[in-house]
Formats: sequence, C-alpha cells, structure tokens
Amino acid sequence: MLDERGLEPWVKTAADIVREGGSLTVIFRADGLHELLSVLQGRFGAIDVIPLRPRPDAPATRIVLRAIRASKAPLKLLPGFVLHESEGSDFTSQSKNIMRGGQGLGLTPR
Repeated sequence: MLDERGLEPWVKTAADIVREGGSLTVIFRADGLHELLSVLQGRFGAIDVIPLRPRPDAPATRIVLRAIRASKAPLKLLPGFVLHESEGSDFTSQSKNIMRGGQGLGLTPR
C-alpha cells in the first residue's frame, strides 16, 4: 500500500535491488500510469505496458508494466488483455490459461 510518499520509495528500492539488465514487473492502476512512468524514468527502460480490461467493452482499470533496469530501449504499449467474458463473471479462456494453466502473458525478452 502506498503512503503519502507515493511510488518514489518503492521504485528507488527496486532500482537498488534489481541488477542492471534485470526486470521489474508491476500491476498498477491504469490511472496511475503517468506517475509510475515518471518515477521509473532514468532508472528503468524497455518498458512494456499491457492494459488490463475487466470486460471486452470496458476501459482498462489496471496495467501490467515490465521494465528493464538501466535500459535505454523505448516504451512499448502492447495489446490489451481482457479478464472476463462479456456477461457474467466467467474468466476468458486466456485468463484461465494464465491463472490456472501456468501460461505466461507472452512478453518476450528485451
């Protein structure tokens, strides 16, 4: 949980712990993406962002962000990921494969 200091202490600690070329993965609020990107700047690069949408017709409420320590590679906004089917609470088959089948999100090494 973030306190009044925000993301800065978390990202500073991650930058101190993660080796150069190592990765940091964060799940965060979609409306906090700007703040997250600003504190990563100068510490992490090669940032991949996957918007997470609760339903196919809904805007993203969360993002998955992966960043590489000390990289200068540009940011990539990747295709969004839908968690639930259109109606009801059933997860999409892709969600089930990730949560129950051990399938990854398909992020390629950078």
